[in-house]
Amino acid sequence: MMSRFFHRIKKTFLPKQQHAILAIEQYIAELEYLLVGINYQTTFEFVSLGKAKNLDEADVLFKKAFPKAQDLQKVAKPIELNRFWNCINIGLEYRGNTSSGIKTNEAYEKAISKTAQAYKTALNKSIDTNSQLFEYRSDIGIPDYPVFWAFRLLFTYKNNWYFIYGSASD
Repeated sequence: MMSRFFHRIKKTFLPKQQHAILAIEQYIAELEYLLVGINYQTTFEFVSLGKAKNLDEADVLFKKAFPKAQDLQKVAKPIELNRFWNCINIGLEYRGNTSSGIKTNEAYEKAISKTAQAYKTALNKSIDTNSQLFEYRSDIGIPDYPVFWAFRLLFTYKNNWYFIYGSASD
């Protein structure tokens, strides 16, 4: 009972950005639960790196979270907003092939779609017209094992840097 009360109070006093982050983490867990099947498993992550004024400063924060990662200056490429969403949508829409993937029906597809849309809406609240968007173009240093698809994206929101990634493996 007390934890419910604390959660309600905590939610009330959190800034809008932190509400979005909590929502993203919830939707990530739901997506990982829903997007699993025969020889198929997904991984999603949302990492708040901290405040940085530029890519050089963000690299220091990134290396704290992912010590084996390559320098952002070498592998982080600026991208447009449509590329950002395309990278995410590929993973959210993939259902597999004949030997591995997710077996769905109409109700299951509806649940996936609802959670995927909520995830994207929460992410969208963390991006504004001043946000910088980057694609991390390396497999080195990121703890996942992509087989079917993967995305690795960095973005800013009011000098805060965030890293999201997703992948599917067998």
